[in-house]
Amino acid sequence: MAGIYMAGTLMALAIFFVGLFSFRHISGVIMMLLLAGLGLSLIAMLRLDHGGIWLVLALVTVAVVDTMGFLVGRKLGGAKLWPAISPAKTWSGAIGGVLFSPVPILVYAVISGEDMRFALFGGVLAILAIAGDLMESWYKRCHDLKDIGRILPGHGGMLDRFDGSLLAIPMLYLLLANGWLG
Repeated sequence: MAGIYMAGTLMALAIFFVGLFSFRHISGVIMMLLLAGLGLSLIAMLRLDHGGIWLVLALVTVAVVDTMGFLVGRKLGGAKLWPAISPAKTWSGAIGGVLFSPVPILVYAVISGEDMRFALFGGVLAILAIAGDLMESWYKRCHDLKDIGRILPGHGGMLDRFDGSLLAIPMLYLLLANGWLG
């Protein structure tokens, strides 16, 4: 709930300082802030209820999917995954991201003695990370927000660092809360 409160506060500040967002972007900003608030709340709940290791594993796995998807896609090229939404994403990059996704979980399993079957969860996280990234790109294009918040040159904006977690973190929490993992 603290995340939702924080998102509401940020939204109020953005609206107060009129120059930050045009009126036509307000609905997009509200939706993105609500998603951010939900995500922050689930991250806090995940950390409190199940320990930080699952959160770290999820975030590292999403980062591996994003990075390896970029590197494999750039190296191999090929057919575009969804050119109207994310013109640079390729099928080869998506497959590369999925194939490399179990690596962080395997490393953790070897070090901690955990069951190696948890590495299969890396593939689930990978697919959700790619879907979350595409979903956020679609939403930002629909609301003409694609370049909002650009602070890292060549990285498409601040929220692009977290797009992959939009679906992965809630699914991880759901699986842990229902006893299907850990």
